[in-house]
Amino acid sequence: MIYTYVLSYNPIDARVTGTQLLTLIKESRRVLGWYSPFLGTYVLKSTEMTGPLSEMFRGLFDGSPFLLTHAIPTQMGGSLDPIIWNWINTGNVPALTGTVTKS
Repeated sequence: MIYTYVLSYNPIDARVTGTQLLTLIKESRRVLGWYSPFLGTYVLKSTEMTGPLSEMFRGLFDGSPFLLTHAIPTQMGGSLDPIIWNWINTGNVPALTGTVTKS
């Protein structure tokens, strides 16, 4: 099963840089796809349960606070682009400039 998560952190107060986090997300086999709608927030797709995925990020954040939430796509709301909602709900990769996802 593929799960959807929202990862949120304060990029100003974190001990990790945005580049370090993005590198971990891109290189991790645990993350199947990702989208960052705004600074400090990632929507992630993974087959991992919350615990193991959270442990992966805990090692990187090294004590800095972060929140990893298992999100139910049909229970989410907001004003993101419809293409992104399609990806969140179906897993179909959007073809947007500046958006990087794994296939």
